[in-house]
Amino acid sequence: MELTEYTSPTPKTYRRLRLVSRILCVLVVLIACLTLIGWLVDLDFLKRRPDSVAMNPFTALGLIAAAIALYLRQERNLNRYNKQANMLAYFMIGLGALKLLVLVTGLNFPFDQILFSNELYESRFKITNSIPPNTAINFILLGSALIFINYETNGGRRPSQYLAILSSLLALISLYGYVYGISTLYTVTTYLPMTPQTAACFLFLSAGILFARPDKGSMAIVIGESSSQIIFMRFLALVLPLILGWLKLKGEEAGYYSKEAGTAMFAVLAYVFAMYLLARRSVLQHKIRETKRIAMDKIKENERRLQEILDHSGANISVKTTLGKYTLVNKHFEKDFGRTSGNILGKTDYDLFPKEIARELNQYDHQIIKTGQPASFEEKYLQQDGIHTYITVKFPLFTQDQKIYALGAVSTDITHRKKLEEELRISEERYALALHGTNDGLWDWDLNNNYLFLSTRWKQMLGYGAEEIPHTIEAWEGLIHPDDREKTLKVIEDYFEKKLPVYEVEFRMRHKDGSYRWMLDRGMAIWDEAEKPYRMVGYQTDLTERKRLEEELRKSHQRLFSILDNVGEGVIVVDKDGNLLIFNRQAEEILGTGAVNVPLEEWHHTYGFYKSEALTYFSLEENPLFKALKGETADNVEMLVKNSYFKEGKWIAVTGRPVIDIYNEVIAGVIVFREITQRKKLEKRFQENEKRLKLILTSIGEGVIIMNTEEQILLFNKKAEELLGTGPWDLPLKQWPGFYGIYEADGSTLFPAENLPLARALQGFAEEETEVLIRNKQFPEGRHIFLSGKPIRDNNGKITGAILDLKDITEQRKLEEYLKEIQDQFYELLNQQKPPR
Repeated sequence: MELTEYTSPTPKTYRRLRLVSRILCVLVVLIACLTLIGWLVDLDFLKRRPDSVAMNPFTALGLIAAAIALYLRQERNLNRYNKQANMLAYFMIGLGALKLLVLVTGLNFPFDQILFSNELYESRFKITNSIPPNTAINFILLGSALIFINYETNGGRRPSQYLAILSSLLALISLYGYVYGISTLYTVTTYLPMTPQTAACFLFLSAGILFARPDKGSMAIVIGESSSQIIFMRFLALVLPLILGWLKLKGEEAGYYSKEAGTAMFAVLAYVFAMYLLARRSVLQHKIRETKRIAMDKIKENERRLQEILDHSGANISVKTTLGKYTLVNKHFEKDFGRTSGNILGKTDYDLFPKEIARELNQYDHQIIKTGQPASFEEKYLQQDGIHTYITVKFPLFTQDQKIYALGAVSTDITHRKKLEEELRISEERYALALHGTNDGLWDWDLNNNYLFLSTRWKQMLGYGAEEIPHTIEAWEGLIHPDDREKTLKVIEDYFEKKLPVYEVEFRMRHKDGSYRWMLDRGMAIWDEAEKPYRMVGYQTDLTERKRLEEELRKSHQRLFSILDNVGEGVIVVDKDGNLLIFNRQAEEILGTGAVNVPLEEWHHTYGFYKSEALTYFSLEENPLFKALKGETADNVEMLVKNSYFKEGKWIAVTGRPVIDIYNEVIAGVIVFREITQRKKLEKRFQENEKRLKLILTSIGEGVIIMNTEEQILLFNKKAEELLGTGPWDLPLKQWPGFYGIYEADGSTLFPAENLPLARALQGFAEEETEVLIRNKQFPEGRHIFLSGKPIRDNNGKITGAILDLKDITEQRKLEEYLKEIQDQFYELLNQQKPPR
């Protein structure tokens, strides 16, 4: 016998058994349908076997439901028709349970006699046809088996298979009863017997349920490692006694041999068949043992070869059980962890590694067991030279029934690679930060392959996405402005020919929106041994904003110089080193010469800066521009410009200011000056007039006081001092009545300060000859004064001060009193000389 007879059943064998299951379903439906047809058309041979009871119509319906439910429960229909199959199975259970309930309780509910009720009476048995009790039990068993066909216990057992086997035993007992003519095997007490067709259908359905899952539960044990031929022999051992017994009875009934001879023949044939099976089993056991020995030798050889392969691998390889115990490690594993396999096998990670590392490894193992899928992890192990990092691929190992029995792991030490990756990451971060900081676009040109790498930032500068510009030099050239293209290509050519030390060029490139942007392109090439460039790397910087700012600055400078040239004042700006930056047209006209770039120490000689006496030059320290460069300010410094252009001299007023940057440092100095020659002449004339006026005011016979709007006394002549009894004091007007002793004309009360003609004049009102009495230490008896006030206005009518005129009328008042006395005496004398009436 060939060795292949004892190999494990192939998927093809399982497919054949599942096919048998489906064929049996069809066969049961066919038998039941023929029975129903027999009832419909009243064909007795379709309903029953000769001399036996007919199959009940409800039994036929139950068998059809069972066959359809089993067909829907086939593995190829898994989870597709569960609902329909369950409904049919529950129908079978309900049919059987209802019948048993009626039989047990004695209820008068003949539901199984509804169909064909007029034809159900069995004259031979003198009873109406109904569902037998053993048939009802089989419906319950098979219906339950169909519901639990996919259920499996933790021990791998399938309850549905046990229910199917029990149902098949009940069916076989009935069939044996019919074969051997023993009615007690197919009849329950006084009830109708199970028909042979029904028993055959139950046997077919039971076999169909078992064959529907041939690789699960008890069927996996029954079939085991058997081939199709062995399976057939086991089936033959099951049915052969039934066939021999039937043949024995038929031979005896036909008179071929006596009952004793038939019994002897049956015994001899049974013995021969048993011996054949025993001999066959012995041969099979021997060949199986040989096969196992050969297989074990091959397994050991394969394990040795596998171990050698694993030991020569550069990676750590290990296998654990699902409980975490090591069952296999290679030499590399032993070397890395400094242990022999004898000290590793049978131990867990907690026995070999620190608790924290073992816990992490255990979590990874549980993830593989939970998902059933391979996965890679970074694991860290403590070794003699420190922590090592491994990239580990873990994967589950499955049994034939797809259960995980172990975990495999292949670990590669990537400590050095991780260090290099970290260094590379730091380098790339620096590189990225540098690129981000410069905001430049990177390009890399492979000249040999005409491949031009353009970074994302490079494309973004022109408004393009990452994949919108082809990586060719032609695409790059096509974006350059036509007016700049030839010049740019010439610079590249000269650089490749080493006529230029560096590659650097400015040009315009077309933006995605159609506009052109200014770019600064810089790069460096790498030459081969033949001095031929094969690679060039560089950066591109967007100069558009800088160009715009330069243009705006140029226009701003133009506007500034245009403004400065048209202002009425001279403006000179020098940097911190004294270099001229601005020297406007008005400065040239005022100084009589243009810009002369000489040191500041020579400015007074060059431009002729004199002091007011027109004899001494302005020193460097006194120069407002020098002070501005030192961070100081100078306001309205008057200089006399006297040179070959202005021999008689010209007066200017100079203001100097420092220019300070954001760091509070002086970066330039600026002076602004204007010609004041005419003003100086007017001031001189005014001073002369002022002297004359003061001389006149001093010599006139009336007092004069002049005050500005800040109540500061500008003039207080001698006559005013004589009339008030004291000179000027820096006092507000509201204190004048009390200080100078200014009273009302009757001398009874102080004169209100706000009504003083000087105060009124400062408010814009003119007051004429207001009489007051001056009484103080100098004039205890008092002096009568006329005060007259008038406001002083400038050319625009604005009040700039006031003038107070003081006139002594004391003698006038005395004379008036004297005349009044004389007049009073005269009137009295006249009154005395009048004659009485």
